[in-house]
Amino acid sequence: FNRGTTCGACYEIRCVDHILWCVLGSPSVIVTATDFCPPNYGLSVDYGGWCNFPRQHFELSQPAFSEIAKTKADIIPVQYKRVKCERSGGMKFTMSGSSHFYQVLITNVGQEGEVFAVKVKGSRTGWIPMARNWGMNWHCNV
Repeated sequence: FNRGTTCGACYEIRCVDHILWCVLGSPSVIVTATDFCPPNYGLSVDYGGWCNFPRQHFELSQPAFSEIAKTKADIIPVQYKRVKCERSGGMKFTMSGSSHFYQVLITNVGQEGEVFAVKVKGSRTGWIPMARNWGMNWHCNV
């Protein structure tokens, strides 16, 4: 979402303007943007390229979707706003890679935080800048 810059941010989402599919009373659900949907520019945005920029969408789990819309629905119009995240346990870092690259996935950012840059430091190195791979996956070729 937003090219991954707001990955980990929380949004309040509600179904709007669809009398057939929206749940009566227009309840909302709070979700965390994960951006685990990397772009596939081999597909057009109207046929499978849901994650391609500049298209914006939220892909919700079935339990979250059923809070705001009837489960028979497929694509629904939504209204959304950014809200503070309630987190516990601090930021989480999942590290992976190989002998050719190093990758870090950052999750559980919390509050209104956003991650704009990442650097890593080895025991025998200076600070090494990482590049955004997609979402909150960062990598470097070290």
